[in-house]
Amino acid sequence: MGKGGFDFLGFHFERYQIGRGMKWPRDKSRKKLRDKLREKLRRGRSGSIADIIIEINPILKGWLGSFKFSVPSAMRDADQWVRERIRHIVRRRHKRRGIVKGRERIEYPNRWFETQGFYSQEKAQAKWIQSQTGHH
Repeated sequence: MGKGGFDFLGFHFERYQIGRGMKWPRDKSRKKLRDKLREKLRRGRSGSIADIIIEINPILKGWLGSFKFSVPSAMRDADQWVRERIRHIVRRRHKRRGIVKGRERIEYPNRWFETQGFYSQEKAQAKWIQSQTGHH
């Protein structure tokens, strides 16, 4: 993500002004999350989507607990990756071939995932930030 900076305790830190900076999960941390989720989000996986989401939600909650101080785009990227994996499972179940992301995104928009019980790290982080700043 960045050009300089340093990695420490699972984060990548960058300074963009004197005394001001940003941090996000380092590449190794993101890879560990994806590897852990990949086991649970195999394309040929059985079980209902709601059950799969119930199974991965604790992993997503733990990830947010560790990296909630990151820039919001880190949580958005992780959420998008998980949604795409679940869309792959749905596509496979409907016996669709190839990558037709547009169609699946229309048929299964982000709000569909909310109805299935998906824990959105991006929304949870936004609520947490809002509670910290006192703007309820």
